[in-house]
Amino acid sequence: MSGRKRIRQSRPDDTSRTPACQGSVAAENIFDRVYTTGRTTDGVISIGEPFMVRGGVRLRF
Repeated sequence: MSGRKRIRQSRPDDTSRTPACQGSVAAENIFDRVYTTGRTTDGVISIGEPFMVRGGVRLRF
């Protein structure tokens, strides 16, 4: 092969190796504390979100 470059393409992982069902869980402010996230020049204080948990499930067919 003189003067020609060979292009190699990668492909995503074989789906037979990945699980058909994946789950995730996330939690924020797990101790349910009040904390300041911002303050305006007028003195108004913004507070963070309360305790929150969220989750998700991904299915592959």
